[in-house]
Amino acid sequence: MTAAPKLVSIAAAADRVPDGGTIAIGGPADGRRPLAILRALARRSWTPGALLAWAPFPEAALVGATATVLTPEQIAFAAPDVFLLHAAAADEAGDVLLDDLPDAWYADRAITRAAGCVVATVEQLVSAETVRRRPRDLVAESERVRAVVHTPFGAHPLGYRGRYPADPSGSLAGPDSADHWEYLNAVGFARLLHRCSLPEGEITHDGME
Repeated sequence: MTAAPKLVSIAAAADRVPDGGTIAIGGPADGRRPLAILRALARRSWTPGALLAWAPFPEAALVGATATVLTPEQIAFAAPDVFLLHAAAADEAGDVLLDDLPDAWYADRAITRAAGCVVATVEQLVSAETVRRRPRDLVAESERVRAVVHTPFGAHPLGYRGRYPADPSGSLAGPDSADHWEYLNAVGFARLLHRCSLPEGEITHDGME
């Protein structure tokens, strides 16, 4: 029997998150939250069970729930069914790379190892050779990953340290959209790319810092 592909659409990834389970949510307090997958879960009227996060997570309201904030060690001890993670990159096999400060990297790595599986959204797709060249960034091996989705700006309107700033003109729910690509078109993909290229603190053409 052929194994299900790891690289899927965001709707298919959302379908692989069961209703009612214990779900852990990755990302530090200042951004890199898996907001795109949470919006996809909201679109399919997902019924959440327990939500656990290692940093304050009001964004859980997107799925009509409140996240309990625990230490990464406490979350790992709880052995969540699924870990929702937004990361830097992945290959088609499902190996996931994360570039972040050490405390954030180790927190998400600890939960990855304890969770039943990982559903990851990533900023870019890379080759298997790139994964092999970056062993210290490997946060989730393919055998632990149920689904991976190419999701540029997957933390929007929050930021991703070293990649893009938070977008003060955005909202957590965002515009009504069928999928993440339609969402990016609605919020202005070119505008987001332009903001990435600006020196910190520079004012953009739309008046945002």
